[in-house]
Amino acid sequence: MCGIAGVIDFSGSRKTNNSDLNKMLKHLKHRGPDGVGSWNNKNIAIGMRRLSIIDLENGMQPLFNEDKNLIIVGNGEIYNYKELFKLLDKKGHRRRTESDIEAIIHLYEEYGEKCLDKLEGMFAFIIYDKRNNKAFIARDRMGEKPLYYSIQSTKIYLSSEMKSLIKVVPNKEIDLDSINLYFHYYYIPEPRTVFKNIKKLEPGHYLLIDLNKNKVLTKQYWDPSSIKIVDKKNLVENINKKFINAVKKTLVADVDVAVSLSGGIDSSAILAIAASKYPKKIKAFTIGYEGSHKSDERMASRLIAKKYNVEHIELELKTKDVVNNFPKLVFDGDDPIADIAGHAIYSISHLAQKNKIKVLLGGLGGDELFWGYPWVRDITQNNYNFSKFDLFNKITPFKNGKKFLTNLTTKKFRSSIKQNLPENIYQPTNKLKTAIDYARAVQNKLRDIWLVSNCIAYNDRLSMASSVELRSPFLNHHLVKTAYENKKNVLSYKLDGKHYFKKAVAKYLPSKILNLPQKGFQPPIAYWLFGIIRKYIILLQNGFLVNQNIIARSKIRFIRITWFLNPFLWYSIYQLLVLEIWCREYILGIDTTNIYAKIK
Repeated sequence: MCGIAGVIDFSGSRKTNNSDLNKMLKHLKHRGPDGVGSWNNKNIAIGMRRLSIIDLENGMQPLFNEDKNLIIVGNGEIYNYKELFKLLDKKGHRRRTESDIEAIIHLYEEYGEKCLDKLEGMFAFIIYDKRNNKAFIARDRMGEKPLYYSIQSTKIYLSSEMKSLIKVVPNKEIDLDSINLYFHYYYIPEPRTVFKNIKKLEPGHYLLIDLNKNKVLTKQYWDPSSIKIVDKKNLVENINKKFINAVKKTLVADVDVAVSLSGGIDSSAILAIAASKYPKKIKAFTIGYEGSHKSDERMASRLIAKKYNVEHIELELKTKDVVNNFPKLVFDGDDPIADIAGHAIYSISHLAQKNKIKVLLGGLGGDELFWGYPWVRDITQNNYNFSKFDLFNKITPFKNGKKFLTNLTTKKFRSSIKQNLPENIYQPTNKLKTAIDYARAVQNKLRDIWLVSNCIAYNDRLSMASSVELRSPFLNHHLVKTAYENKKNVLSYKLDGKHYFKKAVAKYLPSKILNLPQKGFQPPIAYWLFGIIRKYIILLQNGFLVNQNIIARSKIRFIRITWFLNPFLWYSIYQLLVLEIWCREYILGIDTTNIYAKIK
């Protein structure tokens, strides 16, 4: 619903806190174009940019408890806020708004840190306790809403986005180990970022900051990997019930809600439930591709849209637009993430904004919960070895990353990084004794690394760039628990993709959609990559990565001459271009409209 920022000052000097806060808030306007609010004293300055979704008239932040000793700014949506208000009313709390974020401040007053156990939704928030001079800062269980922070000698800076935080954080040193991870994964696993002194608060974690004692403590309050596996009956019925409830929860809003519809099982199931539960005629948005590309999603989307009589709006994404918008997409992505799927997320969010939609439901998370990816099922079924968890070396992009690293980077770079770090991140923390252990290890790594650092991050940043809040019913923690705790679902990698989820939603979907093969996001990648590389490869020759002695200049000369002869290199070059352009924008401060500016 917005963007938040804060400056916590252990020195109590207050000298630059307000100006720093205002700088950060200025660069969060896209996350909250409907208003701005802030509060400060000598120890802290906090603020927010508002995207009005619930309690449109009175929901401006910061918000306070009854005696105004507790102050909050928050980002996201608390889906069960009405139930929480009933609980709080019985306990004698008085509220001044119907804002879902106000429920948090009273819950904290009542339950302290345990208030997080009662929240259902996506959120990141900062609470300041004036009486005790403490700050409580938390992020939701699955990491749907971001929070970056930087701990300095006397201050802590916090913000919803990197582009905001870098305006005030001093001494931003590049973390070469993070660059190494990017070359292997094409994104940087959380909590790391490109910079050594900027981190992300991890999903299911909170910070406790005692300004009297200059003490900072990080704690985990929710760990999905610790969910116990049970052999429950009625799995299909339970998935159906939890999924319907998750979709209903994400429809809570005082503005119009729509669905991002791909025509696949996940988004079609969301549309089916949303269409029957939403009080108005719901809209659905679909991206197609110019020409007659085999993975065009419009035909399947039209089928489900017609069945549920929804207003269906389509956009044909043209290669020239993908190419021309590339530097702006990299900037709006906030982190360097070389996932080609970002172009579709970006475009459908623009389309929603154009149609005055602030809330969009999407199918993110279905593949990770219910074994939707064929490559993940294959790896898990065919390659498990209880004595050696070798998932990293079984995933083709990661294997290619090793070759990429060796062939293109400089000796100086390679001598400066920790060896085997990318492989070690993919190692499980516990010994694997059974097939269930192995399957859960795969699920955990897929969620903690791929889903959080790539998919969730990109979905949030690229939708909020258009002032659109993207909600993901599959990330509801009750549905996540159901998927992770049931033995049958954990072992269903041996079956067809999404086996039990398809059974749970079969009655809502046409057989043509239900029986579609899992193909994931498959746009006309070759055309997009060719166009992007042809237009922007010149940036690499005397670019930031070469000048920083990360990439060898001689290798770039060779690639510039020969790239079009070897399509197998194109994604790696795309990966390089994302990082090069990101560094120009975020480190050198070059505007997206002047991306060809000469680097001195």
